Amino acid sequence: MDKMTPAMRQYYEAKEKHKDALIFFRMGDFYESFGEDAKVIAKELDITLTTRGRDKEGEDMPLAGIPYHAVDSYLPRLIKKGYKVAICEQLEDPKQAKGIVKRGVIRVITPGTAIDSSLVSDQSNNYLMSVSGEGLVFGTSFLDVSTGELMTTQFTDNGNYDRVISEAARMRPAECILPPALFENKKLTERLRNLGITLNKYEAEAFENKNAYENLTKHFGVMTLEGMGCEQLPSAISSAGAALMYAKTTQMRDLAHIQSIRTYFESEFMVLDSITLRNLEIVQSVRGESQGSSLLGVLDRTKTPMGGRMLRKIVLAPLISVDKIAERLDAVDEIVKKTLLRYDLRSRLSGIRDIERLIGRIVYGNSNARDLLALKLSLVPIPEITKSLNENDIKPGLL
Repeated sequence: MDKMTPAMRQYYEAKEKHKDALIFFRMGDFYESFGEDAKVIAKELDITLTTRGRDKEGEDMPLAGIPYHAVDSYLPRLIKKGYKVAICEQLEDPKQAKGIVKRGVIRVITPGTAIDSSLVSDQSNNYLMSVSGEGLVFGTSFLDVSTGELMTTQFTDNGNYDRVISEAARMRPAECILPPALFENKKLTERLRNLGITLNKYEAEAFENKNAYENLTKHFGVMTLEGMGCEQLPSAISSAGAALMYAKTTQMRDLAHIQSIRTYFESEFMVLDSITLRNLEIVQSVRGESQGSSLLGVLDRTKTPMGGRMLRKIVLAPLISVDKIAERLDAVDEIVKKTLLRYDLRSRLSGIRDIERLIGRIVYGNSNARDLLALKLSLVPIPEITKSLNENDIKPGLL
């Protein structure tokens, strides 16, 4: 280390803190990676691998780099393959720096914590799944950092973990974190990996009920979790607390747009297992990943990304309460009968962008001028939509 340049010392310090991530190290107009990271990045991105200087053993140092302005083109390819990427930025203006420019990791991007528009699909949530359990009692939580949605549940499973797998198949998370004990469970991890989910082991302390409870109550500014429905569900609390802590640790932000937990129970809807979802082609064809020939593909005529994601949730969780089914049908009937109103609403909705994710990026702190303008333009039609609904005496609460 003594013979290294100050910049290379910074690189190795970042790598030491984030051993399981690929380091994108900002050097002027490029993000550069060195050593084994460079070899992986060059292979996965099909870019040139070269050398610069010497490593700690005195050997030629492998180097791979991409222009910083093209990072949105390259980064998704790594994240979609399951890699973690730590962004090590210049923390001061090089022109104002005295000596070596200060650098530090500002966030770690993982498949389940991505928030950038180039990394997430408009029509589906980008969930981080968290699983906690003792014996056959499990808690599973799903967090979408891009929208601020956090859901949790607790249930008793069987020895094949069919309920855990059904939840994973229904929600399709991009990443799942597990405590060390569950991460070593080959039967569970193999079934999760078969769904194409990236698995990561996370520290056991984050899943401890006391730590998770304190983490959640502190974040939401409450004394208890009674009002969120999970006060008496220790496994659900453990999984939700760990998910929130993982997101905060990797993103290095407070994530204030995550404002509540929604606790749900299997008694609220019909549980569709992974085999049923596949054979009935609910959200994708049995012949591939395409949504077009699935049930969702046939039904989806939504005009906004939020509507598309809501419809996906509705299709994946069929109601079993007669009252709720009737309420939903009444809402559909109401809007079907009023043709002119329906066309007017669809026209106005077509100009609305992804408000949930725009707000998420603004609160997160990585929005740009385009995002702010898109939010402004998306809010403009809302008063007129509200006015149209009121004038047409729309009664069902779902509208």
